[in-house]
Amino acid sequence: MGETKCENHEEIQWGRLWTWFYRSVIALIIIFGVISLITRLVLNPKNPRFTIQDATLYNFSVSSSPDLFTSVFQVTINSHNPNGKLGLYYKNLNAFATYRDQIVSEFTTIPPTYQGNNDWNIWSPFIKGINIPISPYNVYALNQDQANGVIPITIKIIGNLKWKALSRKWGDYDLHVTCRVLIPVGSQIQDSFAVGKSIKYLLSVNCKVNF
Repeated sequence: MGETKCENHEEIQWGRLWTWFYRSVIALIIIFGVISLITRLVLNPKNPRFTIQDATLYNFSVSSSPDLFTSVFQVTINSHNPNGKLGLYYKNLNAFATYRDQIVSEFTTIPPTYQGNNDWNIWSPFIKGINIPISPYNVYALNQDQANGVIPITIKIIGNLKWKALSRKWGDYDLHVTCRVLIPVGSQIQDSFAVGKSIKYLLSVNCKVNF
């Protein structure tokens, strides 16, 4: 009888301990959530802004049987933090190119960067894809675009973003930047000039930012 009471007492104690633990965890989650919400409301964070200033094209070709796409170019990316009270931490950044929703380049790593209040950064990554297999439909579309004098290429940047406020880092967001670039070819080439054997295009394209 005494042993049964002792076991019941231990079970009650463990039950109370687990209840306290779960309530503490929930309370901490709520507290951190409220703090994050208040921080966002008070500081009113704005999305960073990205612009592609120019692109220098070194190689651009397509072949059939098999269907392969080759491109080598360098883009100048301008990043701006418009917040007056918040710093930004960028990490795990990678830039790559797509053509009609198909990836046509390797991933190019952009070094981790801290961006202060109202600060600017300029990155100039090389983006290349050598003999990248593409669908027959995209080969046909690419030939049509070349004939029309404009090739739509999308430059994308993915990575992680954190805010810095009150000497602390906040959040850990997945950053997605999409820049739709129109590369003129043939008789449509304007706002460009030769750089050795390459062609530099002046673009000034505003990018879409999501996180």
